[in-house]
Amino acid sequence: MKKTGKKIIALFVAVVSVINLAGCGYSGGKVKNGVYTNDYFGITVTPPEWIEYVENPEDADDWVIALSYCYIQGEKDSFMAEYALQKPSAGLMVCSEDNPGGVTAEDFVRNIQAQQKEKIFFSYTTIVDKDVYINDVAFRQLTFDSNGNHQTFLVKAYDDRILFIYISTTSHAVEDGEEDELIASVSRL
Repeated sequence: MKKTGKKIIALFVAVVSVINLAGCGYSGGKVKNGVYTNDYFGITVTPPEWIEYVENPEDADDWVIALSYCYIQGEKDSFMAEYALQKPSAGLMVCSEDNPGGVTAEDFVRNIQAQQKEKIFFSYTTIVDKDVYINDVAFRQLTFDSNGNHQTFLVKAYDDRILFIYISTTSHAVEDGEEDELIASVSRL
């Protein structure tokens, strides 16, 4: 009986170790006093004073839009809204989803661009599509313009998880520098 108990415990420890090594333990970033930190991706987002923190990201105005650009796997369950800021003229959403394996930040950007081509009611022009460093953090940046309104995606892809920061700004917010401030709110831990 003692040998069987030891075998069960050893098997349990092995299963837990495999689950942890497989990356199933991703729990997202943390928020304290409105500041978002994500140890896994090594970033922090400190909001500008002029924008409101949204406690439940799924209540943010940009939630549905951010959701429509994800699903690299086509599975809703792999998507996680982690953080949101908003005001009528601007918004920022931090989202992540499982990486099915081998998807790079550039692949993710191509997926977003393909979705943009399917939009019937809006005309978008790509104005930024390159690798960038923002406050010492490497991202793939994609920015669209539609009549002065911008949509920016900052993307990091790891083997098991993809992080993207979605920033939307009206033409007035772009002119007032709010888009630049939201991008600059992201930094390395």
